[in-house]
Amino acid sequence: MHTEQDRNLRIAGQVAIAVCLLMFILYLKPVTDFVGGTTILWIYDISLPFMALIGAIVAFVIGRSFGAGEILRAIWIGIALGLLLWAFGEGLWAYFELSTGEVPDLSIADAVWLLGYIPFLAALLLRYRSLQVTPERGTLITIVVVFVALMVVLIVFVVTPIVTDTSMSVLERIIYVIYPIMDFSLTMIALLVLLILLGGQLSRPWIFVASGLLLLGIADLIYAVASWQGLYETGEAVNLISALSDIPYYFSYVIISFGIYVQARLQKVL
Repeated sequence: MHTEQDRNLRIAGQVAIAVCLLMFILYLKPVTDFVGGTTILWIYDISLPFMALIGAIVAFVIGRSFGAGEILRAIWIGIALGLLLWAFGEGLWAYFELSTGEVPDLSIADAVWLLGYIPFLAALLLRYRSLQVTPERGTLITIVVVFVALMVVLIVFVVTPIVTDTSMSVLERIIYVIYPIMDFSLTMIALLVLLILLGGQLSRPWIFVASGLLLLGIADLIYAVASWQGLYETGEAVNLISALSDIPYYFSYVIISFGIYVQARLQKVL
């Protein structure tokens, strides 16, 4: 049974790596020029919601494996709901971009994405509280130092320039600021959970979930800055800065979903 479990995880890992490698190759300029930026855009936009949806479905299966009232049930169903809303947001973005060739600066997709952060963030906070462990002093100091340093960078290089940019509406500035703050919050809590679990078998899924959330935050940050500066382009006009946002963004969903699958295999629910 253990060998079969390892084999299934190995296959899933190979598929995840292959998917990420394929997307990376598609964004190489010679390949993009040959295949066509519009074709790659269709592949990207259509497949991305399914990456999030896979993670949502597996997380829901994990949640359902626990009894009613168990905290782990709430945690995994919260993660499932967050990913489901993100999948819906990705689908709306794809619809706007592929049907009209242009996505509004603010749309219903943003509302759905932002709603998705709420159950995801609540689930991670519940996971941290459920561990009932206080990090060691050295670990806690490291976390605080990293948190403060990253927060300073976020405020100085992202939040302040966007907030003071009067060329955007107040609502646009608020949305552009909320995204990196929420990404930062998710990443920090996931890393805190990972540090507490580190070394045990239970840490394996969270290594991938935390890494995926970190990539998501980096990709969103690059997108926010590039979009704010008018540098983000897609389709035939795709450029290096767009690729630096799109590729890690795509990878993040694959990695998060793989981490959730690892959890499902550990619990033998799949």
